[in-house]
Amino acid sequence: ADNAIDVSSSVDGSTGSSGATLAVVVVDADTRAYIDGSTSTPTTGDLVDSITLTATTNSTAASSATSTAQGADNDESSTNQTTTLLGDPDGDGDNSDRAATSEGNINFAGALALTIVNNVTESYVASNDDIATETGGTDPRITITASDTESSSATADGSNTGSGATGIGVGVALNFTDVDSRAWLDGSGSLDSSGILVSATLAGGDTFSAEAKSGAGNAGKVSFAGSLAINVADTFVEAAVLDDASLNLGDTPLTLVASNTAKATASAVPDVDDADADGDLNTEEGLGIGASVALNIANNDSRAIIGTDATFTNASDISLKATGDFTTETEAKGGSAGGTALTPVGAVTVALNDTVAEVGTGTSTLTLSGDLNLEATQSATTETTAEGDAKGNSAAIGASIGFTTAVNNAYTNLLRDTTSTAGSIQLLSRGTSSTRTNAKASAAGAQEDSADASDDNRVNDTADAQRNLAADRSEEDIGGTDTPDAESSDGAGGASSVSVAAAISINIDETNTRSSIADGVTVDSDGLLTLDAKANADTATIADRSASDGTTGIGAAVALNTANTVN
Repeated sequence: ADNAIDVSSSVDGSTGSSGATLAVVVVDADTRAYIDGSTSTPTTGDLVDSITLTATTNSTAASSATSTAQGADNDESSTNQTTTLLGDPDGDGDNSDRAATSEGNINFAGALALTIVNNVTESYVASNDDIATETGGTDPRITITASDTESSSATADGSNTGSGATGIGVGVALNFTDVDSRAWLDGSGSLDSSGILVSATLAGGDTFSAEAKSGAGNAGKVSFAGSLAINVADTFVEAAVLDDASLNLGDTPLTLVASNTAKATASAVPDVDDADADGDLNTEEGLGIGASVALNIANNDSRAIIGTDATFTNASDISLKATGDFTTETEAKGGSAGGTALTPVGAVTVALNDTVAEVGTGTSTLTLSGDLNLEATQSATTETTAEGDAKGNSAAIGASIGFTTAVNNAYTNLLRDTTSTAGSIQLLSRGTSSTRTNAKASAAGAQEDSADASDDNRVNDTADAQRNLAADRSEEDIGGTDTPDAESSDGAGGASSVSVAAAISINIDETNTRSSIADGVTVDSDGLLTLDAKANADTATIADRSASDGTTGIGAAVALNTANTVN
């Protein structure tokens, strides 16, 4: 089964005088190749040479919208397609996915790009009868493959709207992607061949992205953001023997391979002055009005699994290999003053990455005559950057905040009694992670502290607001590590909360790399029993207040880094 998808929607507002532009792409596809029921092949005599089941998806989905010259007006009394989709992008009646920042909802846009992708790729054998092939050679003659290549993007550009416009060029890019690639065995039949390979893959480079750019216009009409990019990507790759399967492997080697490569990016930036149009001898200063907010949530799984109570007879060599290569990048850059946002630059990242090879629990012993090999290898890179306008004379006042929470797990687990009568048992885990967060203040700095005592905890409140925004949008728990508090010494051995900062950088990293045999499990191996786990975790957070000249606001910087590494 081969499914090729290439869908795009592009709207160019440069030829229009005023109003909002809207580009929408929705893809919902299932691709399956399978054998099930009582399907069988001859087990004696004229055997089939090989059996190959392949389900392949190649999907590209892209939406792109650019604003009109006069931009859009914030008319909250009217309802149109743009305002409706901002409030409920997928139209399911649940507005938890609406366009919003930590400070409030975005109710209108000069350019809105929306991409929604839900793709499933599956390949499986679930026969309750006998399936056999020729057995010559060492290459697998039964191959079950799910192969998925994905790209989804949303790009919203408000830069066609200039400084003299009556409306504004708010750019909102929303990209929501949920993709599964699964290959599996199930049923109660027999499989007899030179080898069985069950493989599930997701391949991608710049796989999932949301990019928003703010334009200019009437600053009095901007609300909580001038550019808003929200990218939510859920990827799930699994090669498995399903729960309760009961298979006679006929001394055939079995290999399960899961490989997931995914990159998620979100970018919210202003239009910039490349030619020093205002004559202040500064180029690259932000022209786009309003806050720049980028929210990037990536939830990635790569799993090679023997499920709960799955059983085998006549098992020889069994190999489970899971690999994950994950990149998550988030960027927000500040523009000109305008709007009601107290935090004019916000870059928020959630990266939840799991790579697992596991033999699940079972009431009976897993018995095999050969080697049992479990391998989980994961590489994860997460980078978040929030940068205020360092050059503009009209840079927005307020904090630039970069917030990252990353959970990176690479596990091999043996959860049931296991006996190898003539082989070795190996559990190998490798986890490499790099998590970095950077925040740079704008030239205007942060708003000065007021005499109101409720402002004394403003930095911590700002951090909590970003975490709550991320938690509300993520379908999974974003990690158990608390957000560190911003505190300074009070000179008497205690600490007090930092009330104001122009650059706030918060980095939370949990890295767990483990090879484990569950408590109470009995393992009997004729050869070596090996448990091997290695981790390399690198975390950093930087807050830079150097661009703030102190003439307008406060130029303090706060950098907080929490790293928990378990190996």
